[in-house]
Parts: sequence; structure tokens; C-alpha cells
Amino acid sequence: MPLDQNGQWYNPPDDAVPFDLAPTYITTSSSGPVFGAGGYDSAQCVLGSHEFYATAFTGSHNDIVWVAKTPGASSLTIEYVDPGTSSAALYTDISGSAVSVYLATSTLSAVTTTAAQIIAEVKDDSVAAIENAVLPILAPANNGSGVVYALAPTALAPPTGNSPTLDVSLQQTDDGTNFYESDSFAQQTAAGVDRQVFGPFADSCRWSYVVGGTGSVAFVISVGAKAKDD
Repeated sequence: MPLDQNGQWYNPPDDAVPFDLAPTYITTSSSGPVFGAGGYDSAQCVLGSHEFYATAFTGSHNDIVWVAKTPGASSLTIEYVDPGTSSAALYTDISGSAVSVYLATSTLSAVTTTAAQIIAEVKDDSVAAIENAVLPILAPANNGSGVVYALAPTALAPPTGNSPTLDVSLQQTDDGTNFYESDSFAQQTAAGVDRQVFGPFADSCRWSYVVGGTGSVAFVISVGAKAKDD
């Protein structure tokens, strides 16, 4: 679910161009997967740097990164509510900018909701305001099978760390092995949107990320693109 040219989220069609990048949680310098770009002369690319919150529960496989769908304009909070009753059902709600996840419980009133179940619930939720506001994705090294815990209301925030920076560039290769940087977005230091026109392209490309700053630096980014054929 990338951004369009107006900085708005959309569901890409089946023929979405290969430059599109789903929301990605980045903490270290790295490169994305290689994709084919042959047949495209240029692309109008939109980089979104999103407000987010990454849970950090004890246990394993129970963490989610909550991503604000509108970069640079979010006042969202997220909370997990333990109802404290038996046999409660999982459901979500939103009031203004406050998103609440009401956790399911067993007959003994123990929380049974997993991270994967929360993501599925938000995806299937009929409340359009939730779907339009926030996107939950699994945190790295998580498969979603772990049970979550209650969470007090917590704000989704801009990139974390001390003086965080992120440089996102498009790398190309002519031989499938040696990559070179061809185009880049403006350096990211906060939540917001940047638009650039990239091209021309070699047959194979990849996105590259260079993280700067100290402490626990983290960004969530997405890329949406409208490409022009040769």
C-alpha cells in the first residue's frame, strides 16, 4: 500500500509498477530486493516517511509496528485494552485520533490475542476510519504467533533516535552484480513526503537505505510511483 502523487495511500492495481515499496521498518543501512525496471523510461516517485510506534513486549513473536497512513500529519495513539473479563472477543475501535484494540480473553480471563490476530482484525475491520488511519505490520523477526499484553495509549511518532537521518536512493545494475546509485530522495530527518522524478533505468534496480544518527534509530518508509513506458 504505497503513496500516490498526492501523498495519499492507495491499493496498487495488479499491474502496479515495480518501484512501489510497501511500508518498511528500517533500523540499519541495507538494500532492498532487486526488481526489474526494463521497459520504463522514467518514474515519478513519492517517498513517505511515516509516524509509527513499534511495540516491544516481553516474549517473542508478539510485536507490531503501527504505521500512520498519512505521513507528517499524524496525532494518532494506539492502546491495547485488557477487558479483565472472561471470554471477551477481539475488536478494534477509533475515537478521534485514538485507536483502541480490545483484546480477547479465555474463560479464565487471560489475554489470548496474538499479534497476527490483531493485524487480521484491523485488515478485516468494517470501520473505515481505522483502515484509513493506521496500518499494523509485523515487527522484524516476528511471525505474529505470540500473545500480546495490555498497552497504555501511546502516540505514533516521527523517526526515533538521536539526530536520525535516512538516505533513500535507487541503485541500478547492468550486469546483475555491480550496483551504482542513479537517483536519490532528499535526506529524511522527520515524517513527511518527498517527490522526485527518476530515470532512465537499467534492467534491474533496488532501493538502498543509509541510516545515520545514534541511539535506536528507526524509520518507516513507503514509495509510490507512476512510471512512464519507453
